[in-house]
Amino acid sequence: MIRPRLGGVLLLGSVLLVVGCTDPQITEPEVPEGAEEAPPEEEEPDVDREQLEEQIDRFAGAIADIREQLAPALDTDDLVTVQQAADAAYDAMVAGEDGQGLFPADIGEQERDSASEDMLTETLSIARERGGELGRATVEMLRDPVAGDIGSWERDPAGMLAATLTTVQDIDDLDAGIEAVSQLDGDGTRAIAWLALARDADDAALAADAAERADGHLGIIDVALEFLQEEQV
Repeated sequence: MIRPRLGGVLLLGSVLLVVGCTDPQITEPEVPEGAEEAPPEEEEPDVDREQLEEQIDRFAGAIADIREQLAPALDTDDLVTVQQAADAAYDAMVAGEDGQGLFPADIGEQERDSASEDMLTETLSIARERGGELGRATVEMLRDPVAGDIGSWERDPAGMLAATLTTVQDIDDLDAGIEAVSQLDGDGTRAIAWLALARDADDAALAADAAERADGHLGIIDVALEFLQEEQV
């Protein structure tokens, strides 16, 4: 009879038990001398976001230009100076056939298609295409405080502008102007109304007050743009 080799089996089992309970030793591969680690891959720039950020900066620049045009009316009581400054600022606010403005032009559909797009419509388009947090924040900023009723400005800019100008038509004192303009929606829309009143008023004091109030509404938009630009960082 052949006897089982019990001692050998026990010895083999002990070896396997020890090996199984021992952590495997992992050795790091040696890096050849002079070899450099590969640099981390750079993230590709977000072209759509950069385009929106640039457009926001352009919008802020347009507001600054309008306020600069209006500046001569803020430190004088001379009616002609106020009217001329308000007229220049108004032309920069409302797009005309000869250039781009902040708001859509009071021109027909065919002329508007061939003219340069206004800043409001252009920025809205880019923000909607971009989407995301910055895109949504931009659309909301253009609604409040800038335009108020964005949809109406897009569908019927000529009608919106006519209604805005009618609001201050025949206004001959500041209190009446305040009451009328307060009915409008959006600080940009209110600025247009005050600029029109400052441009057309025959009374120097009323014209100066209207110009100052227009600049105040533009200042509110300035602050909103500063907050939005901080979102770009």
